[in-house]
Amino acid sequence: QEFEKRGKVMAERLNAIEGIFCMQPQGAFYCFPDVSSHFGRTIGGTAIKDSMDFAAALLEQKQVAVVPGAPFGSPRNIRLSFACSLEHIEKGIDRVREWLS
Repeated sequence: QEFEKRGKVMAERLNAIEGIFCMQPQGAFYCFPDVSSHFGRTIGGTAIKDSMDFAAALLEQKQVAVVPGAPFGSPRNIRLSFACSLEHIEKGIDRVREWLS
């Protein structure tokens, strides 16, 4: 029940960020949002060409670790785990939102 709650919160918070689309997770411990609307942008001086650039820049600039979707066959997506506390989830999503603003 706790993972279901965390997944729902994470997906809802991600969907509230402009340019991110995230389906509700189904039986996993991660969300897999499409962030491709941000490809082609320069954020914090880094050109974001794909999910690899997105993940690297987000980690470097905001200390939020995500996994690029390209190795999973989904180059438009990133993977975020919700196998942590709700507090950490909210803090991380807040950092993503700030970074993309």
